[in-house]
Amino acid sequence: MESWQEKNLAGTVGSAAEKRQAYWDAWVAGVESVRNDGLEVKYWARDERLRKKKYVVRPDDEIKKAVEEAYEGGASWVRNKIAVE
Repeated sequence: MESWQEKNLAGTVGSAAEKRQAYWDAWVAGVESVRNDGLEVKYWARDERLRKKKYVVRPDDEIKKAVEEAYEGGASWVRNKIAVE
């Protein structure tokens, strides 16, 4: 079971360098261990045209609303870790 101090990264990245960067980016205050063996390197993830379809930039107010809804819904990871301003 993952806790606030332990992070397990999963998903797809385009290169070993991106996998390594994700590992280092996960080290934030309070984190005691990070595992990135759940990240897969896939050649197609290097293609910007394919990546744009997979990742969407959202405005702050939309993100805030989603976090508030998750908080109200009782998501334990949100309830104990995030303060919405």
